[in-house]
Order: sequence, then structure tokens, then C-alpha cells
Amino acid sequence: EALGTPSATPEMLREKMAGKGGKREKDSGLINNLDSLLTSVIENKAREKGVTYPELSDTKRHGVRKTILAKVLVKNRMREIWIETFEPDIAYQFKRLGEKRATVWLGGQVIPDKSRVNGFYFHPATILIYNNRNEPAGLVQVTVEKISRDVEYYNKYGLMTPNRWFIRGKIIDYRSGT
Repeated sequence: EALGTPSATPEMLREKMAGKGGKREKDSGLINNLDSLLTSVIENKAREKGVTYPELSDTKRHGVRKTILAKVLVKNRMREIWIETFEPDIAYQFKRLGEKRATVWLGGQVIPDKSRVNGFYFHPATILIYNNRNEPAGLVQVTVEKISRDVEYYNKYGLMTPNRWFIRGKIIDYRSGT
């Protein structure tokens, strides 16, 4: 199963724009506009398929950190990663998918954390799930191993707001709560 990697980094876009008359140093606004437009198109297509986008501000309520409602252990090629959520809808999907030991696309915002086995985790408020009938855009499909090799890149770049990356994996364990 071949997974796509980002076809263009911001540096590559700047180079391309410079070759088409764009300004090398002052084209970041143009790049940001292109990124925003692409992000908007992807989010609208995902919403048409029923994907929801929790807000990062939802991770705290009245100054108190939200509780992890559920987590799944996902096997992505030869690596495993726990993916957690604060969101009741996602927790319900985790339970249902865990019972089936389903293979799905899961992802979210990459957060560097050297204390974790893979050096990162997906932010619990940004988790999205794609089933086998749908899949995320090829540009955001990646493996745990690739993210682990350059966590800062995957934290800083990507599509959607906030940046999200997706792995395809089999859910091999489900746990309710923390």
C-alpha cells in the first residue's frame, strides 16, 4: 500500500512562484492565500462526506483540561500509536471501530513529544476518522515512521486548519477513559 507524501513544501511553492514572476521574499502572502484556498476546498469536501472539525479551543472548558474519553491503539505498518480523543462522537466511533478491529484512516494535528514512543501524538481535539469508503487527500497521507523521522516538519506544515496528517491503520485495542 503506497502512501503519498507532500508533493510541495512552502519552499518549493516559493521557488515555483518566483519562476512565474512571484517575489521570492514577499510572496508568503500569496503562498498563505493558496494554502488557505486549498485547505478550504479540502475541508468543504470532507464536510460534504460528514467529517466534523472540533475546535482546539474546546480542549479546555472553564480553564480545566478536558478528560480523555477514549483511545485506540493503531497499528500502522510496523509501528503502533495510541490516538486519544476528548470528543464524545469520536469516542463512540473509537468504540465501534475497536469492536470490529477495523482498518481506517485516522489523523489529527501532530504534536511533538519526546516522551512518547514515536516522538509525537495527535492532538485529541483534532482527530478525524475516514472509513474505507472515503480517504483523506493523498497529500496528507503519511506513516507513523515518516512523521517520527521529522516531527517538527509535520507539526509545522500540512493542510487544513490546524495542520492535520493521516495514517491508515488497524485498530488493535480500544480503551475507554484515560
